[in-house]
Amino acid sequence: MKYELKRPLETIPGVGKSIAKDLEQLGYTEVGDLRGENPEEMYAKLRALRKMHIDRKSTRLNSSHTVIS
Repeated sequence: MKYELKRPLETIPGVGKSIAKDLEQLGYTEVGDLRGENPEEMYAKLRALRKMHIDRKSTRLNSSHTVIS
């Protein structure tokens, strides 16, 4: 049986491989990197990075609260 190590960001409840990958593309690699970040700004940066609209229902970066405070 093959075991995969979780990315540090995947230890956050509700964050799986896809969201962790999105966060890593934005430059976040550790849970603490998210402290005080603005989810709306993170979403805007991800949209700019992808150069396309991202369905807000499919990402957890759309909260009006900071990801980790």
